Amino acid sequence: MFYLQNGDRITGDIISERADSVLIRSLAGEISIPLNQIDHRESSLKNLSSSLKPPLIQPVAGAQKQATNPVAAVTVVPLESPITNHLTPTWFAPLLTNWSVSLQIGSDLGFGNSDRQNFYANGTALHRWDRVREAITYTAAFGQLQNVESANRMEGTIKTDIDLGSRRRIYAFNLAGIGYDEVRRLDLQYQEGAGLGYKLIQRPKLTLNTEIGTQFQHFDFASTGQDRSLISARFGEDLVWEINKKLKLRQSFAFMPNFADFTDFRAHYSMNFSYPLLDHTSINLNLIDDYDTNPVQGVKNNDMTVQTTIGISF
Repeated sequence: MFYLQNGDRITGDIISERADSVLIRSLAGEISIPLNQIDHRESSLKNLSSSLKPPLIQPVAGAQKQATNPVAAVTVVPLESPITNHLTPTWFAPLLTNWSVSLQIGSDLGFGNSDRQNFYANGTALHRWDRVREAITYTAAFGQLQNVESANRMEGTIKTDIDLGSRRRIYAFNLAGIGYDEVRRLDLQYQEGAGLGYKLIQRPKLTLNTEIGTQFQHFDFASTGQDRSLISARFGEDLVWEINKKLKLRQSFAFMPNFADFTDFRAHYSMNFSYPLLDHTSINLNLIDDYDTNPVQGVKNNDMTVQTTIGISF
């Protein structure tokens, strides 16, 4: 029986043990338990010891005494089907653990000769299990300048990476996203793509990944009727650098040229500096830049935002 740090208990037969996990067989099927989640374990023989005490035999009056081994009268039935309180399917159990979440909120307010009110929100949820990594991101911005809308956008993405090979330096990825940007007259955009990545630098304080793939993109400019659908290549990179014990830099870039015309492309760049304030809180400086060589009429090619936010992680 395995006693987990969160108070749960799992009973099963050990199939194999690795440096970072134990694989067991239970009623719910095969379950992999990370070692860092196990508080302690007990052998099933220890649990059975109390139930295998010899029965008390009372002699019958007038009956001839005969040597009897009381333990021999007890039949031990092997536990072929151990009971577990984790009845979730094997494939679903890892999805419930190993999550980390961070939220950022910020605002830019000004009242006087030029009134402005801008509000920002960013969220990230990361999940990692064995060879699989998942990242869910959400960004939103709303604002007014002199009673004129200056920001009204929202976007969400989900990215899944799966490490390949024994060295795990190469990985396959899938990326999907959806959102809108009213200021750029974009009523709806969505994308779906896949490709391969390579972990170029893997050091304790510095990681750099490069990616190449393809994706389908659709832009719905409902208010103008200038809708577009295209298939693009995708060249990307992302970097995480712990500059010192407190200051951390996260940066990513993606270049997406149209397969039909490489002079028609889109680019996305983001950068985040994070500095801790208290436990699970930080102050953040964000830079987000989007470039489109073929925007809708009346919209500039480049759109850049600089944000200062307070972050909470758990």
